[in-house]
Amino acid sequence: MVLTEAMAKKWARVGQRATFGLVALELAKNDNSLIALTADVSTSAGLERLKKTLPEQFLDVGIAEQNMMGIAAGLASEGYHVITATFAPFQTMRCLEQIRVNMGYMQTKVCMVGLASGIALSTLGNTHCCLEDIAVLRGIPNIAIISPADCGEVAKAVEAAMKYPESVYIRLMGTANMPIIYKEDYDFQIGKGIILKEGKDIAIVSDAGTPGISDPGEVIVKRAVEENIEVIPIPGACAAVNALIASGLDTKEFVFMGFLPLNKKLRKEKLEEIENENKTIIIYEAPHKIKETLKDLKQIIEERKVVLAREITKIHEEFIRGNIDEIIQKSEQLKGEMILLIEGNMDENEENILNNLSLEEHYKIYEKQGLEKKEIIKKIAKDRGVNKNEIYKHFV
Repeated sequence: MVLTEAMAKKWARVGQRATFGLVALELAKNDNSLIALTADVSTSAGLERLKKTLPEQFLDVGIAEQNMMGIAAGLASEGYHVITATFAPFQTMRCLEQIRVNMGYMQTKVCMVGLASGIALSTLGNTHCCLEDIAVLRGIPNIAIISPADCGEVAKAVEAAMKYPESVYIRLMGTANMPIIYKEDYDFQIGKGIILKEGKDIAIVSDAGTPGISDPGEVIVKRAVEENIEVIPIPGACAAVNALIASGLDTKEFVFMGFLPLNKKLRKEKLEEIENENKTIIIYEAPHKIKETLKDLKQIIEERKVVLAREITKIHEEFIRGNIDEIIQKSEQLKGEMILLIEGNMDENEENILNNLSLEEHYKIYEKQGLEKKEIIKKIAKDRGVNKNEIYKHFV
């Protein structure tokens, strides 16, 4: 399908769903084995014209999305080229088991179209919002996922999906009057990037803080360095640093640990690092995991100072300070991006200082505190992690 500027403008006016319907009709006219299935959404899917023009190539199963996917799998296994279309949350999450088994593991090829993904239909309530569809389907093998940049790319994607050897999920977004990205024809291939303009510079832009810090941008930077490509950082807001400078904790030395591992063994090792670390510690955490993380920290940090920084540099920015019990109590029902800052282990600092002293100097410190010889020997042995008899023999 050749894209022209006139077509791009026409499709942009009607939106991605109507564009999909128009393209599906044209493909069906040239392929009598193509069948389009919907779940009571032929008008919303832009398939009303196909329904009226080629009724034998259209099937509406009613409000029964899971049945739709079962029927689609059966038709595909008999050699038909099948397109399914319904609203994105129903196409992906309601039908997940059918997609996982039939399209993923049995590799039955179907082109699945999710309508109005994102929050395009948020006025209809939470049931019609869909932010999770890509994440959900990425866990299933043998399915390509396409999120078209504009309406012209919807046309390209549907055509490519019908020729692709595996199942494809096409994620449609927005309503009418969509922005135009591609005004001229280009070579669209599933899995291949599009070069908009030849050049030597590229920018990594993030809407979630500094790119490359607990962020996939790290992978791109590493590859660029390996290829001897110059990387130029542009200073900007960094949640970790902004939280630190306003925390009231020691800023001379600090350790940034990012997100704690989910793996139990790795998480335990990281918690042990936190327990023994004598520098200020900074960690990121998601709001739905903060309760469990605070519970884990309670076991190791005792009375050390803790700061929970929330929504840094945003309108609801907040700092909550206290010990771990106070933070747990004050953090109920909190939302937003969270950063935990933990005071370094002062006991560890003190032990390190004492262990660098000679035994005589160590002894004199406790002697000046008015302790008896027997008690001093016990404390020195504890500080140094040795048997008290070793210390006793030194002072006999």
